[in-house]
Amino acid sequence: CFLLILSICCIISNQYFNTLVFMATMYFLRRRMGGWHAPYNWMCILLTTVTTFIVLYIFAPVLMRINSLTMWTLDILLILAAFRTNPIYPPQLHFEQEIISSNRNFTLVCITIIQVISVQLGFPQVLIFSFNGILVSILLIVAEKIKQKHGGFLYEAVE
Repeated sequence: CFLLILSICCIISNQYFNTLVFMATMYFLRRRMGGWHAPYNWMCILLTTVTTFIVLYIFAPVLMRINSLTMWTLDILLILAAFRTNPIYPPQLHFEQEIISSNRNFTLVCITIIQVISVQLGFPQVLIFSFNGILVSILLIVAEKIKQKHGGFLYEAVE
């Protein structure tokens, strides 16, 4: 599904690099941190595609207009929040022990290093789109925590 969604979003938006940065960041974090997952494949494809286009055409353009100091401050605060966010794995997905025990902190450090190097090389969009990937990942973790706390209301709403 990931490659299908990535291909569709890249072709339609003609923003291959930006789409790849956003989705790769989200993919690598979600593999290590879990979070809410759609109950159906078609819903996953639809929601991920819609989310990607919202990032490409609404959030990223707004963030591109923010001065760099403010953007870096927001990014650092978000990364610190990600470090403090405990992973949560939906039981129905049967995450493998290898993934559960993998080190999300290493992934976050790698993302941060890539952001710094990319901005220094003149690619500020890496900061913007990876920021959005981290943000969506954290929001999905919060959604899964709410779902588990309140007995699955996010699934019941769609069934």
